[in-house]
Amino acid sequence: MNELTFPVNVVVTRTGLKAVTLRAWERRYGLPQPARSESGQRLYNQEDIETVQWLQARQEEGMSISHAVSLWHTLREMGEDPLAEEMPAETTSSSPSPPTEQERLRNAWLAACLAFDEETAERTLGQAFSFFPPETVCQEVLQKGLAELGRGWFAGIVSTQQEHFTSALAMRRLYLLLSAAPMPIRTERILVGCAPGDHHAFSPLLIALLLRRQGWDVVYLGANVPSAIESTIAQVAPRLVIMCAQQLQSAADLMEMSGRLASRQTALAFGGRIFNTYPILRQRITGHFLGQHLADVPQAVRRLLEGKGRGNAGISPTPADTKTLAHYRSRRGAIESTTWDTMNAGNQPTDHLPEINAKIAQIIIAALRLGILPLLDTSLSWFADLCVNYHLSPPYLRHYLAAYHRATQHNLPPSATAITTWLEHLADTGSAAVQTGNEPHVSPERPPTSAYPGLH
Repeated sequence: MNELTFPVNVVVTRTGLKAVTLRAWERRYGLPQPARSESGQRLYNQEDIETVQWLQARQEEGMSISHAVSLWHTLREMGEDPLAEEMPAETTSSSPSPPTEQERLRNAWLAACLAFDEETAERTLGQAFSFFPPETVCQEVLQKGLAELGRGWFAGIVSTQQEHFTSALAMRRLYLLLSAAPMPIRTERILVGCAPGDHHAFSPLLIALLLRRQGWDVVYLGANVPSAIESTIAQVAPRLVIMCAQQLQSAADLMEMSGRLASRQTALAFGGRIFNTYPILRQRITGHFLGQHLADVPQAVRRLLEGKGRGNAGISPTPADTKTLAHYRSRRGAIESTTWDTMNAGNQPTDHLPEINAKIAQIIIAALRLGILPLLDTSLSWFADLCVNYHLSPPYLRHYLAAYHRATQHNLPPSATAITTWLEHLADTGSAAVQTGNEPHVSPERPPTSAYPGLH
């Protein structure tokens, strides 16, 4: 039986590709390779159509047509059939789709990093950059790879050493790309960095790279930029300052910085994981929220610099929150002393009480500064790092939270109900987790500061 063939109009209908583009691909790249009728008309078989669809799928992933064709030939030279991994367009199935080329590269890079195989990791990134634009590789391989690494840590299958090694390779690559980026062609200067107290530098460094590649003059300030930034503003004279915050306390420090910048009429844009977790925090910052996804940042920045964006005026904490915070700060020492006595009386270990007390105080102070303590969740995930680093059991955490709650009741005035109520709910959560066995599972090696992507 002769193989079924189709004229060009059928291929155009089934693929959506214009006939002129189809002929250009054939002429320049040799794909597809249709037969000819006796009259010279092109005749395409099913494999030709699937080849075109495969090339289109690579383009949708961000690959140029020339790189897609190169990948096709590379797979063929390796003895692999590119179409073997593609689901037929007409077939519907509940089985998961095969991984895209970006996913395969990301998985290969992560596997090499987890094995501490720097040579393979770098070679894999080299392949990725040969097929895709730098923006695509940074977001689809590096950023998503680090996010997957974070999930692996919480599942208990990724160690601190593996996280540090992988993050170091990712950051090194971003620095190399930033140093090799073309000179700016736009006149606007932009400062980019981490909010005060924040050391998660991947997101702001990637933002700096994305903006530099769009032609902006970017000054990257790195991690933990102090809130007293006036002298730098006076020297650099930026049109826009961009800050990323991943943690509650760094969001509180950013709120203070935003007030300083507003007083100098310097525009601020911001983002980060904490603003995605608690959208209400966006209203507390005087400035423009950049959105939840890093890929959207260049467009958001362009709109801001064109005067099309509208920022938040900022919301200050209420007088009640300010008063409660003053009471807590003045009585914090007494609260911690009472907690210590209660834990001692209950024969509970006190070796790591200074660290635990510092952590819970950090949360309470930041939430009161931001005016959101009653809205803060009472999940035990706040203490995941401590449970892991110091091997604290859920029953121990339950005893501690109950003791700290009673200490605040004993040492704070009745007007400080925001603190005591939140701690009561937190203690109840701890008790429930112990009784049901639903405590959060975390790895025994939580990195103190990791480069998990923040803007998402």
